[in-house]
Amino acid sequence: YMTRFFKDRYTDLTYLKIPVRLFLNLVLRLVSREKGIEIMRKGEDMFLRKFHSTFRQVREKYKLKRKQHLFEEFEGDMTFLLDPIDIFPVEINPEIRVVGPTYYYSEEKKYESIKFSKDKPNILITLGSSGDIRKFLFIEKLNLSKFYNVILLGESSFPLKIDGAQRVKFANISQIAEFIDVVICHGGNGTVYSFLSKGVPSIMIPGHIEQYWFSHQIHKHKLGVLCTEKNKKIIIEIIQNLIEERRRGFLEKKSELFKIERSIENFRRYIYDFILSYKS
Repeated sequence: YMTRFFKDRYTDLTYLKIPVRLFLNLVLRLVSREKGIEIMRKGEDMFLRKFHSTFRQVREKYKLKRKQHLFEEFEGDMTFLLDPIDIFPVEINPEIRVVGPTYYYSEEKKYESIKFSKDKPNILITLGSSGDIRKFLFIEKLNLSKFYNVILLGESSFPLKIDGAQRVKFANISQIAEFIDVVICHGGNGTVYSFLSKGVPSIMIPGHIEQYWFSHQIHKHKLGVLCTEKNKKIIIEIIQNLIEERRRGFLEKKSELFKIERSIENFRRYIYDFILSYKS
């Protein structure tokens, strides 16, 4: 999705909680939703162009080939995309290959002692590498431990004040996913894909725009829920609905899209073909 070939990007920056005092906030409330999205898209393009300016300066200084867009900086002679095309459709181009989801995977049993409950649903909360705990503070008021067995994975999540929650520094997701009912995370693709490969849905609380793009697509395809200011008020209801879907095996068929084995096989084949094309 961090590619100019992705043809289904959705732009809506209102999740950033634009301050009421800003004129933009007033404009967005006065115009139609479609017009608001158009305004946001232009703002997003301006942001990406400004962000790309440093790259352009470096290229000019060292007389390197010019790139027109930030996403071009991520491309090579051949570009491998690490998202399933069913969820992230792309424009056909001879310079790209769709590998599929990739994430940390190990057969080695490696996790600290975790107590999984048979009586309560198991909820895992992780902030991943982003670690923006401010986005998660509202969870402290939900009294989750009364209804669920809560596991905080990764030290960045440890400061969350949730009574009775277990704190675990590291775990192989592939080893523990079968015991988890719902994940609450930032919406990093590694975390979400790892759990989806085991049929586990996520509630995603984006920390930045890249995570928002990703989370929106997952939400759109009903593979998880993008947490917004509006649905925060019914977060317990959302959690319960996802638990029921998980236990009914709602995502089992979809989980095949996220299996790491398929991505590895695709990558090997593409690399082999790519090397052969250069030799010839």
